Amino acid sequence: MKSNYTKFLVLLFWFSCIKLLGQEKEESLFSFEPDIRVFTLHAFMNIAGFDHEWRKTGMDSLRIEIRDTLNSVLPPDLIERMKSYRSETNNHGWAGWAIYGLASNGYPDYDLNYEKSTSEVYNIGIEYKGLSPLLKDFFDKGNIEGLWSHYKPLLKSRNERYQPFAMIALNNIIKYCKLNNDYFDQVASKIHFQESPLMSHFTAQTVKVNGEIWLVNSPSESKPGPSRFYHETLHHVIDPIVEQLHPDVIQRLEPLNELIKDKETAYEIIIESIVRTFDMVLRNASPDRTEEMINNEYALGFLLCPFIYESIRDFELSEISTSDFIEQTLISLDIQTETKRWEEFNSN
Repeated sequence: MKSNYTKFLVLLFWFSCIKLLGQEKEESLFSFEPDIRVFTLHAFMNIAGFDHEWRKTGMDSLRIEIRDTLNSVLPPDLIERMKSYRSETNNHGWAGWAIYGLASNGYPDYDLNYEKSTSEVYNIGIEYKGLSPLLKDFFDKGNIEGLWSHYKPLLKSRNERYQPFAMIALNNIIKYCKLNNDYFDQVASKIHFQESPLMSHFTAQTVKVNGEIWLVNSPSESKPGPSRFYHETLHHVIDPIVEQLHPDVIQRLEPLNELIKDKETAYEIIIESIVRTFDMVLRNASPDRTEEMINNEYALGFLLCPFIYESIRDFELSEISTSDFIEQTLISLDIQTETKRWEEFNSN
């Protein structure tokens, strides 16, 4: 009896150590602290005229509340200047605003301050030229500091709903993509999770700044879970692999771009198709539901999703690496077959 009790205590101690190590890794790698630069740039974006919302029932309640508050306190001439800036610089979308904020030193200067060697920030200074003084004016006259003090605890609470699922998601990606256990420790010194209620629903982005990964997500109606992390985090696995492919592999697929007029390049179609397919598979839904989700992505113009999905079972059962799987799959793709598939899909 005494021997069994001793064994029990040893096992209990061992499992406790493993749990503590896992918690320490999560605490050291992940941050769920909301960032005032994301808040400020997204608030600016909204007042400058970004009114888009994908959700049929409308914007998040916090987005409406913050927009109403700012519209009531900002001088009309400043609002007009902000709208003119957005129009004149052709920054009608949403994706670049938070990136500019994260690549800057924040208030009061908002000067760009990032290391090129450890950041994936491209042309942001050109695209948002002259934004800094306007941001400072907006920050001061909109009392952003006061708004931040009020909303920060709520934003932090929203972020922290996803904290229990962060390492689960990371470990699922590591296992499925056959990566080394320390893969994300090697590619990032920190992973920041942000939920921004000032974004349109069903949008998200990721950017790497000064060696740190930022996952910036819109508000969600779904129950918190690991799937919230998959898509954007997968980009930090898939993107480097595609970037290292021989140019001929990409160029051979350029004809596919002619089928989808709203996608910029075949490169975009390739990366997003792979990321979205892996994302759907990682959700561990039923085969019918997974196939339905793959078809939904295909309908959006991500042309390689069905083809990759048809090949992925072989990947799962083999010891082939993710990089080799991607290269071999893209090389084996037949342009005429995929063109016919797309034409038949659209004719139904």
